[in-house]
Amino acid sequence: REFFSWVNEPPCELTGGATQHVGMDAPTAGEKHWQAGRVELYRGPTGHVTRFPRYNHPGKLLETRRGRCGEWANCFCLCARAVGFDARWVLDLTDHVWAEVWSEETQQWVHCDPCEEAHDSPLMYESGWGKKLTYVFAFTAAEATDVTRRYSASWEATLGRRSNVKEGWLEVAIASLNASRQSLLPPARRAAIAAIAALESATLAALSVAVRQPQSAAESVGRRTGSLAWRSARGEIGAGGLAALA
Repeated sequence: REFFSWVNEPPCELTGGATQHVGMDAPTAGEKHWQAGRVELYRGPTGHVTRFPRYNHPGKLLETRRGRCGEWANCFCLCARAVGFDARWVLDLTDHVWAEVWSEETQQWVHCDPCEEAHDSPLMYESGWGKKLTYVFAFTAAEATDVTRRYSASWEATLGRRSNVKEGWLEVAIASLNASRQSLLPPARRAAIAAIAALESATLAALSVAVRQPQSAAESVGRRTGSLAWRSARGEIGAGGLAALA
């Protein structure tokens, strides 16, 4: 947290004072250059409006060093790869982003949530935050993987919430996408990706056979980042947080 900071509302760029969210704006050409898809607007005590572009380019994030879960995950993946780790970006369709890092020791992808300072705590979102997950996908430049089972305490219950598309269609779509992305890679690289994918497929299949319980205290804790009001509105403070508010 010394290197990167969480943003609830950015301070006024003129006075440094508190601001309030007043709307959204389209990104400028300069903001689009750094892959900002949207811009939040915040009014300060003097009436000045501060722009908060939601940058996605990790190079820009090394400069701004602030943001929410998406910015944290993007920058974390860049830093992890820069020091030699295989890292991938993980998207939860119920609105969160984190990362996974490949462990040579355990031959598994390991959950890492940089903004929550959480490591190897995959059940944290359902058991701690109280989320009801549906689809969780992990991405590298070469492949996409449905990793929902890693983060689901009960795969049977999760399947009941997955109604966007048929499961068979999703499997075929991901396989087709991966084949396209990997078509121009050297054979040795494709073979290495396939070997890791086979290991992961077996791991994920094993996770779907029974209801899982939290294995650490970290997996039973509600969300830490964001204002209390924001976390409460999203239903992510967990049972412990609700008890504290009672």
